[in-house]
Amino acid sequence: MKQAKHGWCKIWQRVFLSGCPRYSFLRIFFQIMIVSVWSCVVSSPAVAAERLRIIAAQTAADTGLISSLADGFRALHPEVNVDIQPAGALASLDLGRRGLADIVITHAPGGEKLFVDDGYGLLRTTIMYNEFAILGPPTDPLKLATEKNLTAVLQRLAREQVSFLVPGKRSGTLNKLNELWLMAGIDPDWVGYEISNASSIATLRDAALFGKYTFTDLGTYLVNRGTLGGNIVPLYRDNILLRNYYSAIVVNSERDPKANQALAESFLEYLVSDEAQERIRRFGEERFGTTLFTPAAYLDEGLKARRAKNALELKQQELKLMTGMVLVLIALCILASLMLTRMRKLNKVRRRSEERFQLALAGTNDGIWDWDVLVDKAFFSPRLQEILNIEYVDGFVSNPKRIFAEKIIPNDQLSALGKLECYLQKGLGDDLFQVEFRIQPDNEIRWLLMRGKAIRGPTGEAVRISGSVTDITERKTQQATIEHQALHDSLTNLPNRALLSDRLENSIQLATRQNTYLALVVMDLDRFKDINDTLGHQVGDMLLQQVGARLQRILRPVDTVARLGGDEFAILLPVTDATYANHISQKIILSMKKAFELGQHSLYVGGSLGIAIFPQHGHDAETLIQHAEVAMYLAKRSNSVCAFYDASQDRHTVMRLELEKDLHEAIDNNSLELYYQPQFDLRFNKMIGVEALLRWRHPQRGMVPPDEMIPIAEQTGLIKPLTIWVLNTALRQCEMWRRDNIHLNVAVNLSVWNLQDPTLVDELKAMFATWRLPPSSLELEITESAMMADPNRAMEVLTNLDAMGVRLAVDDFGTGFSSLAYLKKLPVHALKIDKSFVMGMEKEENDATIVRSTIDLAHNLGLSVVAEGVENEETLKILALHGCDIAQGYYLGRPLSLTDIMKFIEDHRAEVSTEKQPLDNNFHPGKAMP
Repeated sequence: MKQAKHGWCKIWQRVFLSGCPRYSFLRIFFQIMIVSVWSCVVSSPAVAAERLRIIAAQTAADTGLISSLADGFRALHPEVNVDIQPAGALASLDLGRRGLADIVITHAPGGEKLFVDDGYGLLRTTIMYNEFAILGPPTDPLKLATEKNLTAVLQRLAREQVSFLVPGKRSGTLNKLNELWLMAGIDPDWVGYEISNASSIATLRDAALFGKYTFTDLGTYLVNRGTLGGNIVPLYRDNILLRNYYSAIVVNSERDPKANQALAESFLEYLVSDEAQERIRRFGEERFGTTLFTPAAYLDEGLKARRAKNALELKQQELKLMTGMVLVLIALCILASLMLTRMRKLNKVRRRSEERFQLALAGTNDGIWDWDVLVDKAFFSPRLQEILNIEYVDGFVSNPKRIFAEKIIPNDQLSALGKLECYLQKGLGDDLFQVEFRIQPDNEIRWLLMRGKAIRGPTGEAVRISGSVTDITERKTQQATIEHQALHDSLTNLPNRALLSDRLENSIQLATRQNTYLALVVMDLDRFKDINDTLGHQVGDMLLQQVGARLQRILRPVDTVARLGGDEFAILLPVTDATYANHISQKIILSMKKAFELGQHSLYVGGSLGIAIFPQHGHDAETLIQHAEVAMYLAKRSNSVCAFYDASQDRHTVMRLELEKDLHEAIDNNSLELYYQPQFDLRFNKMIGVEALLRWRHPQRGMVPPDEMIPIAEQTGLIKPLTIWVLNTALRQCEMWRRDNIHLNVAVNLSVWNLQDPTLVDELKAMFATWRLPPSSLELEITESAMMADPNRAMEVLTNLDAMGVRLAVDDFGTGFSSLAYLKKLPVHALKIDKSFVMGMEKEENDATIVRSTIDLAHNLGLSVVAEGVENEETLKILALHGCDIAQGYYLGRPLSLTDIMKFIEDHRAEVSTEKQPLDNNFHPGKAMP
């Protein structure tokens, strides 16, 4: 065929280009014959009936692009019928081998090479590329969309062991994904990684249906976007490593006689034409509103070579036609002169470039390297030699990989050198290389960032690579510091709640795989608030630091001690059962019983511990922490020091938290109320006062008992605002009664926490001024246990209240263990006998003796006596007979709401005092009236 072509060229030159007259007739004859033959060819019915068979990869065919290109080809060749058959990437090559195609368009580089090597294909040409993408749930729980590094994305998928679905084993999509796993050094062997036997479309739909991750090309996604329901979206894309290159291969007619090779070559020429490449570029925007395929014919080396060859042949023919030997010699002389001038200019430019290069090397803080891979020799700049602590006079080194290997610390060698080798062998033509590693040129470890860009040969392997090395030690140090601060408590330097949760999740995963247990212990310090408020935050901080250090000393290295906040600590015990967890908890309790030396103070601080065991008490970190805290609150309430999580108690803890919130709102919204129980003077048979009793009618739970409400207020710090509300309400009502000429004193109970409040005295002074009441109109009742909790502090507060004129009473006298000698020193004015003794006086002689003795004791100490729990007339007579001063109880009057107490006062108006009571700080009891 080539010989015939050359023969026709010679005839053409002689007949049409020769100036010889003897060829004029032949020249006219051949012109007429060529025109006739061409007319016949154009009008030939055989040509009109030609059929072009295209086998195209499904990922491209389904988008409609191949049909669009076929339409463009038919517009230029209306006589040609085009048949398009979609198939899988490898299946399309199999169909080509079976003689069912004239041209194959696919994206399986390995299969394409084998197809050509086996002689089935010719003129393999890259025509375009699109992108693969990693798709997943639109919520993006792994935050893949924010990740810039593809390797990090793949590693995160593998580390989280997500449910990942990929197409069948003979798909080009799977081949591409396997290359990426290999590049990232990942073996996708986790349980959730599933290779289906389905197509890319079916796999994509299954992934959307079941909320899994998958890997597919954007064309497949866009075609099926409407049927996916928004359940899956591209999360990671726009990476050069995700490009999916399509090649067109002409089927060889010598291997398959049925193949229309000539027509296929014509279609291939159209595919690489400017018109077709522009159609490819516009297709995605016109069809889907986004870039889908990118023309890439200009990247194909084979096409470049063929075009160069054709251009060269054409040039040679033109030279033969237009030049002669003389002109050639003249041209060569001129060319030589021009080249000499050019060389001089180039030399000058080269010298200037070298000077600029040397200045750049001297001025940059980065190390520069240039590696000729073929000869395995590299140039290292002076700064790079300084960084690596090496010295070469001329800067050129042999086997640079060995030098890097010697400098990189062993833990980073495999990763860094592996990535470099993978980049040299399998990188793309315009990709960038980047890796971080550590070196230790002296006693200090340094972090380096190495970047590079390769020039590649026809086979894709790097032949030359240049780049830089940057010392990033300071940045790494700052990053490590920031990460440490984000995950550690600034006061104790212990892990914080975030780091504890992360370690707890990892321990749960390990325990699940190994079928073992783990324990989480939460500890809350006792009396920490008292220490912090009394001795100051500096002492409190020192205590927290010593507690953390003491816990770390008694635990194993694999255990984690964390500070959750305030005075709450958590201890993670991996690979631990309930027995060992209880053993460790007892060790912690014993360690807390030892004194803490805090400057000039030596303090004893206890703790309440709650334990939760995986998996019986929870299957995730959040649940285990919550249940351990529930157990800790149970231990604190029951005074048992340590408790395991009990599901039956969890409901009460939730209820307690809800009550705490509701109590806070009730105080703010003034939705509490006071009940008033009458108090009668037995000597004069007069109602001289009331005891104010707090009541809370919860909108859902009804009446909340005080013994449930007060502990919550004391433990949460609400006791102060609650007490202030009670005092203000009681004094306001007392002032309103006095305006109606009803002179009743009011008694209010104080908590142990109120005695620790340094502002109590000043706040009471402000209240008396607000309501214009004398301090003697208020009686404060304090239990023996409250006064003995901190005797010195109680003495100071009670003394100040007594000096102000406030009446003070010891509540529930006889149930505590206070010293009588200490009681004698307290500035109190009355004793309230506990109702448990009063109610049993009729039947129990011991109770009657206790009551009688208490009355005598109080009178001997100059104190008045108030008896609680008077339930009947007989009890009242006995109390009067023994000289009791004041009584209250159901027989005399139950606790009544404000409306009911006002009605009670009206009904007993004759018995209600209308004058200021003679009972004051100088009260001396007399004999009771019968």
